[in-house]
Amino acid sequence: MNPAWKDLPLGNGKTTIGHGGCAISSLAAMADKAGLKINGAAPNTLSMNNWLKANGGFSGSDVKWDTMSKLGLKHTGDVSGGRTAAQALGQGKSALLNVGHHYVLATGSDATGFTVVDPGHQFKNHYTFDQVQSAKIFSR
Repeated sequence: MNPAWKDLPLGNGKTTIGHGGCAISSLAAMADKAGLKINGAAPNTLSMNNWLKANGGFSGSDVKWDTMSKLGLKHTGDVSGGRTAAQALGQGKSALLNVGHHYVLATGSDATGFTVVDPGHQFKNHYTFDQVQSAKIFSR
């Protein structure tokens, strides 16, 4: 995470991006992967935070997931467990995985779990199905 952003407020709350910004970092990565732009540029954590704030996308520091439809990513629901999230990926949908009060973007799945972009752990790129508590599912 960019050190210049880590102490800025997350959304409209008291939490900082550095303390709780994994969801918006993962949303930025998802939007970028989908080829979406914010103000003509590839999304990043700061631009996603600002875009969500400008579009009513926060309740305090909590993301209002349905706001992403204004950017072109429809939140189609939540699923429990990793195997159900893998099925959604197989259907061409995107998934933000909840791996214990931490969100990561699933980029693929295999027989054991998921390849991921993890904004909190630069070198962690895999989570097993059992490590996934739930997932936020999105489609274009």
